[in-house]
Amino acid sequence: LSATGGSRSSYPRGVFPIQTFLEEVGLGGDCYETKFIAKGYDDTSFFIKMKEKDIEDVGVRGTGNVKRLMKAIQDRPDTSVPRCIPTNVAEWLDSLGLAQYRDRFKTAGYEGESGVVSLVSVDSNVLQREIGVTKPGHLKKLQMAA
Repeated sequence: LSATGGSRSSYPRGVFPIQTFLEEVGLGGDCYETKFIAKGYDDTSFFIKMKEKDIEDVGVRGTGNVKRLMKAIQDRPDTSVPRCIPTNVAEWLDSLGLAQYRDRFKTAGYEGESGVVSLVSVDSNVLQREIGVTKPGHLKKLQMAA
């Protein structure tokens, strides 16, 4: 993929803004880009884990469009978020592109080095109820990285 449609400097190697990916597979334009972003799928770091149902849940319509996206996803190298135990919750969130949740994690008691240990056992229910992460893409990214 080319690096058109967004600043590459803020993305890890092999990860692209959703706009760039959709343009490359012939589904560019605001329609699908807006739907992906609204569900928390801002970039391609989550792709390797996506299934047809996930794509349909985003709002992609038409079997041909879903199949085209699945084929493009399967052809991509694995650029999923690496599982790691961070040394600092705020820096970890920043590295995932989810800095907007810093205050919510802090309020829920997940901050600094002491909060890191607790992240290993955090499930999607806790992320949703206690921290307020509701976008499916953000939930997946957090769970894949913890």
